Amino acid sequence: MEIVSVCMPDKYLEELEELVREGWFPNRSAAIRTAVYLLLRQYGRQARRPWELRCPNCGHPLRKANHASVLMCDNCGAAFRLKRTRRPE
Repeated sequence: MEIVSVCMPDKYLEELEELVREGWFPNRSAAIRTAVYLLLRQYGRQARRPWELRCPNCGHPLRKANHASVLMCDNCGAAFRLKRTRRPE
């Protein structure tokens, strides 16, 4: 396994510690691994289709608008502008 550092609000950490104290998990790492596992299962369909971008507000698929660098959500009406990024050399 690889070590990963995570920053989170104090409230999240307090709740996480309480789950460990109550015996739901043996330690914080096990709780976080379980949370990541459940997140990956929940979004498993998206993982198989990484090219399908979804709206961060409502989770519906985004479509290209009239302008090539703008994506629109038909569900909530949000618009997102794509930025060009350079690949690290």
